[in-house]
Amino acid sequence: MNVFAIQDVEGAEQLNNPRRRHNPQNPYEELNERQFIKFFRTCDSSLKIINVNARYPGSTNDAYIWNQCNVHGLMQQLHQVGHTYYFLLGDSGYPLRSWFLTPFNNV
Repeated sequence: MNVFAIQDVEGAEQLNNPRRRHNPQNPYEELNERQFIKFFRTCDSSLKIINVNARYPGSTNDAYIWNQCNVHGLMQQLHQVGHTYYFLLGDSGYPLRSWFLTPFNNV
């Protein structure tokens, strides 16, 4: 499949913070995003959501959440046994892997 002009891409990762009300009484919580819950989702090449993880607070590092995700382990296993034709796309907040493509910064 050819998605985003890259052949054989099977899906994409996205992490979102839902909007919430501004709380002027507690700027510390707002600064550290403690009131957020991060929604980490994976979609296939048809943009169908195939995995959702919403169990970490907003202050958690994106790469940490990704490393705890079931999809991470599955993709790692697939490539270890020779299925090297599956790829995921992610943003620059994630580490580059042979099966996880991230953009170049400042190009």
